[in-house]
Amino acid sequence: MFFLFPIIYWIYSNAFILLISLFTYFVSKQIYNEYEMRKKLPPGPLGLPFVGYLPFLKSEPSKVFVQLAKKYGPVFGIQLGSCPVVVLNDWPSIKEAFSDESALARPKDNLFTALLPPGFGTMSGDVWKEQRRFALHQLRNLGFGKTSMEDHIIDEINHLSKEIDKSIGQAFDLRTLLPISVSNNINSLTFGRRFDYTDPRKQMMDEFFKPDPSVNLAGILSFFPKLGGFVFRNLTFLLPSTLRNVRVRLEEIRTMMKTEHDNHAQTLDKNNNRDYFDAFINEMQKSSNGEKTTFNYDMLEGNTLLLFGAGSGTVLTTLEWSLVILAAYPQIQQHIQKEIDEVIGKERSPNFADRNQMPYLQAFMYEVWRFRTLTPINLPRYASKDMVISGFKIPKDTQIMANFWAIDNDPNLWENPSQFRPERLLSNDLKTFKKPEHLIPFSYGKRSCPGEILGVVETFLYLSSLLQKYDINANHKTDTSLEYEFQFSITPKQSPNISFAKRVHN
Repeated sequence: MFFLFPIIYWIYSNAFILLISLFTYFVSKQIYNEYEMRKKLPPGPLGLPFVGYLPFLKSEPSKVFVQLAKKYGPVFGIQLGSCPVVVLNDWPSIKEAFSDESALARPKDNLFTALLPPGFGTMSGDVWKEQRRFALHQLRNLGFGKTSMEDHIIDEINHLSKEIDKSIGQAFDLRTLLPISVSNNINSLTFGRRFDYTDPRKQMMDEFFKPDPSVNLAGILSFFPKLGGFVFRNLTFLLPSTLRNVRVRLEEIRTMMKTEHDNHAQTLDKNNNRDYFDAFINEMQKSSNGEKTTFNYDMLEGNTLLLFGAGSGTVLTTLEWSLVILAAYPQIQQHIQKEIDEVIGKERSPNFADRNQMPYLQAFMYEVWRFRTLTPINLPRYASKDMVISGFKIPKDTQIMANFWAIDNDPNLWENPSQFRPERLLSNDLKTFKKPEHLIPFSYGKRSCPGEILGVVETFLYLSSLLQKYDINANHKTDTSLEYEFQFSITPKQSPNISFAKRVHN
């Protein structure tokens, strides 16, 4: 035992030197590993040890990536935090990658899986296929993409119109009522009913999904997912107040969903699914005999959060931009209203089939999606095995990020891309809507947004219904310069504010 004393004394005497040596070893090892990993990626910029290029991305990574693409080419490699990443900045590389089965997976470790329950948006492989297929099948059974869904949306728009009528001619903050209206459409599919505008549960959910320019999770925590998840769950005092509020609202939503689950379970009819919750709970009970299954409560939570985020957030952002742009460009608004009057008339409610005779409104919608890209940078994909993109070898386990903003603003694809011009999506005689293959607001390939049809239907019905009844006017609070904030999507910098006036029909 005594022979250990000299060793302990030596360690104690040289503790500082040992700590410095260990620190130097781990830093050197990390730098070497990053160097070896970078050699396997396409050419790209060098970053700093441990954090990579993250400190240089600033507030708009999509624009930084475009500048880097001018130097290194449209496909380049980059280190972001602990993650090796390949960034795609042109349509040929994005199309090639997203058509490859090897790029269908999501990263095994990402901020969403660290913060949220599992859902088919963050899953890969057979679990993703099973859950996505089940969700789409059940939603179609409940009216997804059918006339019954259109009827519900029109009914919800009528509720919104009654609220608008109370504020005719006054400044109207779109973020007071529009989130509640839009999310009620997905409520009917998931919970089987709409919520009243004054329902505190509804207001709480809409606060969670409402765009907040001060919250941007696309920063450093996104590329240190394990660290980010640990801090988010256990060290909330280190988070800025905005992220602490997100955590509080998330827990409130999860409590509400547990209540919904319990109420559905008590009134369940195995032969009649009223909504997505019923369908999922029935599937959970089928698999409750001990066999391994992906149908569990955590997956129900994760899928529901995804459906709300995808089904509400994208449409809400689209409508915010659409109505502000219409206020800023009255001549475009008049052109759409003329088309509405000729095709739908002044009394009948619009239906989705009307779009086939309304090329200008369709062109307007897709130009909004191009002009203010819904998702500037796609949620990362993951190379499940070695693959090739644009002639570059991409090693297994590399993250793949598609810069959708780059193709929406590529001067090789669009003439004067910074200008808002629906006519670019019309034939020369302005009578036919022409959507080019590279206009992909809902992503591309097998992993494209499952809610695309709902998003398109909602956007068309909201715009045609509101413009049939109202003129959209700018007021002293309207930001007609159309400035934006970069988050997961591009949202108006100022809270969108316009005025509604009843249309005077001749």
